[in-house]
Parts: sequence; C-alpha cells; structure tokens
Amino acid sequence: MDTHTTYVYLLCFAFHRYQRAHDHLLTCFLHKVKEFVNEGKSAAKDHAAAQHVADQRDLPKAGAVLKLFTAEQGDGATPFSTVQAKAFAILDRPRLERVAAHLAKTSRFDEVALQWEHVDKIALQFKRHLRPLLQAIEITASEPEAPLMLAIAFLQEAFAKGQPLRQYAERAIPTRCIPKRLRRYLYAQEGRGPRHLLVDRYEFWVYRLLRQGLESGRISCRQSVRFRSFEDDLIPEEEWRQHKDALIADIGLSVLTRPISEQLADLERQLEDLLQAVNRRIATGENTQFKITRRSPKVRWTLTTPRPSNTVNHPLFAGIPQQDIASVLLFVNSRCPFLQLFDHLLPRYTKRAADDRVLCACLMAWGTNTGLGRMAEISDISYQALQEASDDFMRLETRGPANDLVVDATAALPITQHYNLGGVVHSSSDGQKFETRRPTFNARYGPKYFGLKKGIVADTLVINHIPVSARIIGANEHESHYVFDLLFNNTTSLRPSVHSTDTHGTNEVNFALLHAFMYQFAPRYADISEKVRTALFGFQHPRQYANLTLRPMHKANTALIIEDWDNVLRIFVSLARKTTSQSIIVS
Repeated sequence: MDTHTTYVYLLCFAFHRYQRAHDHLLTCFLHKVKEFVNEGKSAAKDHAAAQHVADQRDLPKAGAVLKLFTAEQGDGATPFSTVQAKAFAILDRPRLERVAAHLAKTSRFDEVALQWEHVDKIALQFKRHLRPLLQAIEITASEPEAPLMLAIAFLQEAFAKGQPLRQYAERAIPTRCIPKRLRRYLYAQEGRGPRHLLVDRYEFWVYRLLRQGLESGRISCRQSVRFRSFEDDLIPEEEWRQHKDALIADIGLSVLTRPISEQLADLERQLEDLLQAVNRRIATGENTQFKITRRSPKVRWTLTTPRPSNTVNHPLFAGIPQQDIASVLLFVNSRCPFLQLFDHLLPRYTKRAADDRVLCACLMAWGTNTGLGRMAEISDISYQALQEASDDFMRLETRGPANDLVVDATAALPITQHYNLGGVVHSSSDGQKFETRRPTFNARYGPKYFGLKKGIVADTLVINHIPVSARIIGANEHESHYVFDLLFNNTTSLRPSVHSTDTHGTNEVNFALLHAFMYQFAPRYADISEKVRTALFGFQHPRQYANLTLRPMHKANTALIIEDWDNVLRIFVSLARKTTSQSIIVS
C-alpha cells in the first residue's frame, strides 16, 4: 500500500479498537451495577425470610406469655412488673414486641431499607470495581445541565483529585438527582442533630441512575459504538440544511424524492384495497386457512392448525448416492474456483501456495464447529498444517468474497428461479443459538437454549434457500436491530424484493426502513390474532371498518408523519451513506 493509505488504515483500526474498548468498559459497568443491585435485593429477601421464620418459631412462646393473663390462680394483687418479668423470662422484650406486631399485622418489612443497608456493607467492593470505570469513560447527554450529569461530573472530579467524598461540604454535592421517595434512605440523623447525606449510598445511587440512562439511550458515549448517541450517527444538521437536495439525489432512492403526502395517499389506497380484498376472501370462504365461528353476535376467527408434513422423502432422493462434504466442496471449486480467493495473509513475502485439501478441511472444521484439533484426529492432515492454513488463509477478507462467488454461481443456475414465491425473490433472516466454550463479550446466559451455560446467536440471511451472509450477535440482543444491516450489507448479486422474519425480528421501525430501501417487509407473527387486534393500523376512523372481520383498531396519525418527514429523510440518507449500519440501528 501507499504510505499515506497505510497510515489511514492504521488510524481507522486504532480508532475502532478504541471505540470497542469503550463498549467493553460500559458493558462491564452495566453488568457490575446490575450484579450489585441484584445482590442487595437477594440479601433483603433472605433477611426478611429469616425474620419470618424466627417470628413463627417464637409464636408458641408468645402463647405461653398470654397464658399468664388467663391463669385463674392468684389474688389479683400481683404487681404488673412481676407479670412482666415472667413474660420477659419466657421471651425477651425485643422478640416479644416483634411477635406482638406480627400478630397485630402492624409489622412490615422495609425491603428497600434492607437493600440500602446491604449497600453500606459492600461499599468498598463497589468502589473498587465501579470508580475506575467511571473515570475511564466520557459521558454525554442531550441536557448537559441535567441533575444526573452534574452528579457524574462531581464524582469524576472528586475521584481524579483522590479526595474522599466525606471531606466535601454537603452543599457542594449536587443532590437534585435524589428523588423525595429515597431521601429517608440516603440521609441519616444522629440524635437530635441535623440530617446528613450518606455519601456511599449517594454514590451508588448515581451509578444506578447512570446505568438506567445508558440502557434507555438518554445518556451516551461518543467514543463508543454501541452506546453512541443517535444524533452522532446522522449527517450534521448544518450540512443537512445546506445540501439536503444534493444528498437525497446522490442516494438514488426514489422513495425519498417523492413528497410524503403523495406516498401516504398511495399507501392509503393500497391498504384500503387490501383490507377489502382480504376480508372478501375470508367471508366467501376462498381463504381456507381461516376458521370463522358465529356463536355470539361478534364474529370470531382463528387460523387452522397445519397438518404435519410428509416425513418420507421423494423417491428421487433415494436414487442419489451420498457424498461426503469434502467431495462437495471440491466439486463446487471445480465449477467456480472459490478456493483461489483464499490468498495468504502476507502474499508479498510468502512462497507457499494454499493446498485445496487443507483449505477444505479448515472450512469443514470451522463450518461444522468440529474444531481443528478434532479434524486432525479424524483426517490424514496434521494439526500443524491445519493451524498454519487457518492462520494464513482463513479470515473475513477471504471468506466473504469466496462465499459471494459461490452464491453468485448458485444464483445463476436455472433451478434458483423455481424458489421464487409469487414471481419475486424472497429472503428471510433468523437467529440460530450456539453454545460457546469461551466466555466472550457476546456470550450470554439463555436458560431456554443453553441451560446453565452461555451462548451466542448467528443471525443468518437466506435468499431462495441460499445462505448469503450472517452476523454473530449476543444472545441478549434483539434480532430486529440487525434485519436492515443484513440486507444493506449484502454483497452478492441476489437482491430480494420481500423479506420475512419471525416475531423476534420485527419492530415498527423496520416497516418504514425497509420500505424506503425498496424492500417489502413481510414478517411471520407467532400470535397473528393478537397482532391484528392491537397493531393493525388504518387511515380511516375505526367505525368505517365495522363490517370487516379483520379491521384496524386505530387511526394513523398522518399529520405527525408529514411534520416529521424531514427528520426521517435525514435518518434514511445517513443510513444509505454508511458502509455498515450496525451502530446506528443498535442506537
């Protein structure tokens, strides 16, 4: 490379790693704060449960105390202090008072107070973990003078000086972030003196507020990828105002050049026609998937349960001989030489060419999750050869073009067109869960899929039954955030017109986003009845659809859409100018 080009690449790489380091720091901060909060809640519940057990154990002794007042012996002149002494001999005063309050139903455990008492016990622990993280990150917000931002700036300044919070005058500590409901927990009073702030609890409360702000998006970090502000990913407002028309024209999306009022009018006509057509097919019985019941004045419907498909393969497949994966890879390479794209990491200084057999073994080892060690045991290729080939030839820059070459060659085959649905190319994306051996930042617990272990999700894009691309995401992330990312970064010749996901891949934003980029979003909902009842929108008043089986329940606010159209344009143009959309979609 040219020297200056090399500098640019190195700077971009260093900056990206700098951003990822901030992602890891903030992720660690969120995890530790949540861990301390949950630990406090668990300790409070355990204390309350132990107290309840103790009260139940003391109930028989409380009954013995009550018998002192019901006994018939005595002349009635026994001093009360004597009776009291006998009662306290059976059950001491504090425990007797607690049991009496329990019987009178006036005793209530304040679990919040117990949680804050636990914070006092772990003060040294959370300071050791969270203070360095707070000092290492730069926090920004839409309102810099907000009470929380003032508190964060105060803590960062105090930690930088190394001065304990107890040495600061209380009036110098910004306390507007403390709500009234928590003042009785964060303030204490000794004797008849004035109330004073408990600085350890105050510090922990700021950490909790910061965690809530980062998770909700109200607080951001410009040096991060995942926690960046939405505004940071958009075209600067000044540039947008001056060059809006040129920017829109440069993108080449016809949807963005048409006035929004015309688009809404077209969408209204399409929706109204579809509502009439779909309901007519249901009413006449043409749509056999709907089951209508009329036991009450209100018409109810359900979808019929599909019958299990035939599990016996077509006789054609019985006559095809089975082939091992290695033979399939070598056959594909003979028709489209994708293995040639796996060049050496340092092609300028190496004389060793890639061995196709070794490359196929590496692809099989990683693609089937077998691993190089196991592949060396079951093949005639040494582990050393596999390891060297994997290190030298297997990387994202070679796997991507090789995959695109195979996909494009497959798409050129005549059989590919037979997988079109309704005459259009249909794609879908879904996440596959895989258990991981190593605890990476993407690995998360998922009892439903991984039991007590951790795993990741491979979000895969499939077009006409051809796997095109995939992204590895965390098991805690929502798949709908990456739908547009997969489609936008598709580098093959296959271009779908319709895209489907399951319920986990849907959100309201994807409908508008995919529509602007010339995709039709057709999700598959697990509970279609609930979606139709609560999220089917129409342009007219609901009473206009009273005679329909499937009818919209809400009126679309077209005035709000028209008013915000300029902001929507700015977002779409910013997306189209990016080489990758991950950061802005996650934001």
